[in-house]
Amino acid sequence: MEFVAGFVGGLSIFLALYLFYKLLRGGDER
Repeated sequence: MEFVAGFVGGLSIFLALYLFYKLLRGGDER
């Protein structure tokens, strides 16, 4: 259970960082 929770937590953080980075790049390009 702990492994699954940690994996989901890390994945959510990675996804949030990726979306934030993509938003920044999109804003800079346009």
